[in-house]
Amino acid sequence: MKGDKLPANEKQEIVSKLNKYTGLSEKYIKQTLLRVEIGRFTKEFLRSDMKTVGRLDGRFTGTDLDAAGERLSMTQAIIKQYMALIPERLMIMCVLT
Repeated sequence: MKGDKLPANEKQEIVSKLNKYTGLSEKYIKQTLLRVEIGRFTKEFLRSDMKTVGRLDGRFTGTDLDAAGERLSMTQAIIKQYMALIPERLMIMCVLT
């Protein structure tokens, strides 16, 4: 692994590919030193919309409390959807037994 010894042209090539694959800006990718962690990705991807992408399920989004978008628990945004499934699953299990 080349790490910090990565030549500038290879580094730019990786930045461009990450931009293409993730939709994150090249500037942001450079700021993360090409290491975009999942928690940062879920915040940054829809930051301009003040939303956070669900970490467990990308179909869910949560609304950030402010434009910095550093303080939202996706649990609150997603828990209602999962809780709604519990009675349905219990009924299915009761019918099958």
